[in-house]
Amino acid sequence: MRARQRSEASSGTRLLDTEELKLYLGLGRNSAMEFAETAGARVAIGKRILFDRVKLDQYLDELTGVES
Repeated sequence: MRARQRSEASSGTRLLDTEELKLYLGLGRNSAMEFAETAGARVAIGKRILFDRVKLDQYLDELTGVES
């Protein structure tokens, strides 16, 4: 199977796949998935599992006390 190419455009998307989630959070796969579940950022579309960047940001803001 050919690997998908990452482009600069994908950095502006709202939904992240697992690899993008890992890079975004700077965590390993299991920790990133667990964090996203806790944040309520998991989105299932058919068989694909994606993660909502906006919900991740909101959750991180709550954790750190940052006001938007």
